[in-house]
Amino acid sequence: MKELKKIINNKKMIEKGIKDQLDSVASTLQMIQQSDECTDEIEKILFNQIGVLIFTIEELDNYFDLFNKFEISIS
Repeated sequence: MKELKKIINNKKMIEKGIKDQLDSVASTLQMIQQSDECTDEIEKILFNQIGVLIFTIEELDNYFDLFNKFEISIS
């Protein structure tokens, strides 16, 4: 049982770490996109990349929620 708790705690740390890193990347890209030096072409590319990151974060949230529900049902 201790091993299962350790795995669950590690999973939560990994989940938070991944989401925090993706949020950080999205924020950084937004700052670059909003800077005066950013050209229109690069701004369009960054806009698409930010969208992909936001979609990925939402999909990870769904995945982690599903996993957590499954985890609770087998406990």
